[in-house]
Amino acid sequence: MVDAVDDLTLSGNNEEGFSSLIATTVNPQGEGNSGNITINAPNVSILDGGQLFTGGFGSGNTGDLIIDAQSLTIDAGSISTFIAN
Repeated sequence: MVDAVDDLTLSGNNEEGFSSLIATTVNPQGEGNSGNITINAPNVSILDGGQLFTGGFGSGNTGDLIIDAQSLTIDAGSISTFIAN
């Protein structure tokens, strides 16, 4: 859970190309569900490669993704969920 008093921004990549990311996953050999992501913030921005992701590559379901914000801005960022079982 992310409880932000101020705005939350996920933006850009580091020198190795990894995105600003909040994620939960189940690995390919894993069993069970991935965790939930809950974000409480006045304003949430996902920009320039930033990502929110919940996924399952093993057996099980993806977690819930809950955003409680007055505004949500997505500009060249992404929110996604994926299950591969």
